[in-house]
Amino acid sequence: MSLYQNQDDFSNINRITQGGPFMGEIIISDIYAADWRNLLSVVDRLDMRFKLVEIKGYISDQINYCIKSGDIERRGKFLDSKE
Repeated sequence: MSLYQNQDDFSNINRITQGGPFMGEIIISDIYAADWRNLLSVVDRLDMRFKLVEIKGYISDQINYCIKSGDIERRGKFLDSKE
């Protein structure tokens, strides 16, 4: 984190998740949101957290995006199950 204190630099870092196929009723966006929440908790524990305000904002935006995407996924799965 000491190298990437700028939000623009940080946003270029690709997040690595445990890969593999997602099957069944799994909401992928919920998994991604959990990953972002874990990253936010790490940032919150750092001594330099005040320098990372932009990054925390970026992470929060990613969490919110994942939550909205998860809602869309759930709605789609619900509607598909009614057909």
